[in-house]
Amino acid sequence: MAEKHYIPSFISQKRGIVFFLALYAIASIIFFFVYHPLGMFGEGGGLPDQIDVQTYMMILLLVGFTILIASRVLLYNAIKKHPEWTFGNALLWVVVEFLISALSISLLGIALGNNDMITFERLMIRVTVDQIGLYMIPMLTVALITVTLESSREYNELKKSYTELQGHATMLGSELEAERAAKEEEQRRSIALQEQLKTVQTAAANSDKAASDQEEDNSGATTLDMLRFRNRTGDFDFALPKECVLYVETVDNYINVNYLDGNHVSTRIIRNTMKAMEEQLQQEGFIRCHRQYLVNKLNIKSISKEKDGIVISLNGCDRVVPVGKTYAAQLV
Repeated sequence: MAEKHYIPSFISQKRGIVFFLALYAIASIIFFFVYHPLGMFGEGGGLPDQIDVQTYMMILLLVGFTILIASRVLLYNAIKKHPEWTFGNALLWVVVEFLISALSISLLGIALGNNDMITFERLMIRVTVDQIGLYMIPMLTVALITVTLESSREYNELKKSYTELQGHATMLGSELEAERAAKEEEQRRSIALQEQLKTVQTAAANSDKAASDQEEDNSGATTLDMLRFRNRTGDFDFALPKECVLYVETVDNYINVNYLDGNHVSTRIIRNTMKAMEEQLQQEGFIRCHRQYLVNKLNIKSISKEKDGIVISLNGCDRVVPVGKTYAAQLV
């Protein structure tokens, strides 16, 4: 596809052409009947013999204007047909148009006028000079108006784009602020979780020491009833009585061990995976009922089907554990 070049609107667009022709017509009337060009008013040697001066001038005006209209219509169609045309091509057309118009008016003026007192060369020079004025005034006027309108339109478009960019910048700022707040909240949660983990590990170490001391004093049967929980590296973390543990759940990269502590449910946290915990606790009587839960069979009170699916009720607490569809067949 040929590249389309910029050509002024008073040459390439219908509205610009009509505007230019209207200004040209007004300028021609003023120029001919106010300025009195060609010496047609008051110079007897160049006046026509058989027609009055006003009719003579109107004929010349109509001929020039007709040539201009025909030329601009042909130029408009040529630009549409040849999008590869540049401003230079259009300017060359206008120059040829100008010369044809001046030549035609001069020939017609000689044919209708008194040739004894004015020669063709003299008439051609005066017509050419007058035509230059008639071309320049409308062209400069249309060009000025066109530049003003296009500048105003570009300004409005830039202003609209600037407003849209401001809106996008405000929205982006809000999103960045929300993201920053979310990251700060996540950081605070991470710090709180680390502190909680340190507290749990300290308590677990104390519990382990107490459990070891108790093991030395108690019988071997009591040792068998304790569940030892190990972390991801396989090191001992803490121990709980087997019958007190209710269920185990996974939260992010940690395992929450939920157990009965008197009349309420307590939780201890250990860093491990659900897969490792399942391998460790299956042999202790725990069953997998959900991708996030392991349940101690010793503390299952009932299994029932509720509105949201199958759930497990546990002894000593009001909490229920959901049963996943994948594991339902093992329990029902």
